[in-house]
Amino acid sequence: MKIKVFRIIIALIIFINMAFIFGFSNQNGKQSTEISKKLSIYIIKIIDKQEINDIDIEKLNKTEHIIRKIAHFFIYMLMSFWLISFINTYKMRYKTKIVLCTIIGIAYASLDEFHQSFILGRTALISDIIIDTVGILVGIIFFLTIVKIVKYRGNHR
Repeated sequence: MKIKVFRIIIALIIFINMAFIFGFSNQNGKQSTEISKKLSIYIIKIIDKQEINDIDIEKLNKTEHIIRKIAHFFIYMLMSFWLISFINTYKMRYKTKIVLCTIIGIAYASLDEFHQSFILGRTALISDIIIDTVGILVGIIFFLTIVKIVKYRGNHR
């Protein structure tokens, strides 16, 4: 019974994560840019201690680009962490679990980019799929590292 409840909770977390991704991708170019620009300005103000009027537009654009890529990486890292957690509740080889999680993650990233190609002011980028894939792999590695640590501690008590 506990495993079924765990699976339901993790499935809900995965669904919410995917819904966030869909929501961000569904924003038009102007909405998406506004959010990342606000965050970029906030970060530049904190790091460089600059006022809004003093921020160099080139620096703002570079910062915004970096923030967008970090967001891609991070949200897919989280999704794959929860996805591998869910898949791990089933009995199969770890290699199969990793491959399954990676395929699902890359498929979702590809569909997400395809979806963006239909949104005004947005484009589908292979580079985003690559960044998403790196996030997916890091999420899997993070999960596997936690599993190893927990097993190690359990065996050495």
